[in-house]
Amino acid sequence: MKKIKKQEPIVKEVVLGQKIRDVQINERQHFLLYVSMLVLFNALLIGSVWFVLIYLTAWYNWVVCLLIVGLSVGLSFKSYLDIKVFHKCTLFENAISINSIWFQINVELKDVYELRVKESILDKMFKLKTKSLEVKILGHRRKKFTIHFIEENAVKLKQEITMLIDKHTEKTKN
Repeated sequence: MKKIKKQEPIVKEVVLGQKIRDVQINERQHFLLYVSMLVLFNALLIGSVWFVLIYLTAWYNWVVCLLIVGLSVGLSFKSYLDIKVFHKCTLFENAISINSIWFQINVELKDVYELRVKESILDKMFKLKTKSLEVKILGHRRKKFTIHFIEENAVKLKQEITMLIDKHTEKTKN
């Protein structure tokens, strides 16, 4: 009996059209979220290493654990220094481009099938009066993504993207 392999969707390269504008996003909050996650996970690692070293007191455990902690802190600091843009969303005439510390994606407008404005947990937690835009897409491994901390009017942004989608579908039909 043959095993049937599940076909992975082919990732197609998106050719970006003319740039329309950048979406106003609170990058400071993305920065603070990133730094707090780095600190949290490094603190968890240090706590775990401390627990292991209390119960396993051999000298080679100390060496291995200290190397792991040093490598983790060093790589965390290096990743912090390498990041120039924490979150940037750009609208093009045929696509939406998101360059973030969490993910980088270019989505053609024809693949977007739903846009929803919401107040996410992050928006509520930081109390910044920002909104999030959830974008659901077809034909990609990732089925949806959320643009957090939008400082401009998210409803108008949704309408603008919807108008771009309509304009793009009219161009492709003609």
